[in-house]
Amino acid sequence: MKILVDNKIEELEIVDPKTGCNYEQDLIGNAGGFGGFDGFDSYDQELHTMTGESFWWWSTYIDVEQDLQNRIYDLRNRLDDTDDFDRDAIGAGDGDYETMQSNLSDVVEKWESVTDA
Repeated sequence: MKILVDNKIEELEIVDPKTGCNYEQDLIGNAGGFGGFDGFDSYDQELHTMTGESFWWWSTYIDVEQDLQNRIYDLRNRLDDTDDFDRDAIGAGDGDYETMQSNLSDVVEKWESVTDA
């Protein structure tokens, strides 16, 4: 996804490892990431816009999330039964994106250590 950041075109991308579909626009939009100082440039570039600070935050978040989703995909393919893992992953949920990502990372690390043993 191309984004206008301080008058420079940047890109953000996150891909579902199972389907190969990009979902960065849905991720950011559903989180309200195009509100406030961010928005849409309907006059010149016709791109979503972000401040440099917002772009940095989303870029960092998406890098970590892509790694997590790839690890979850690999982990699910190694597990015979994913029910317990799914319960742990759902339990990692939180209204705060960073906290949820940290909680999910802990869950993935726990399950990776079990499957690597």
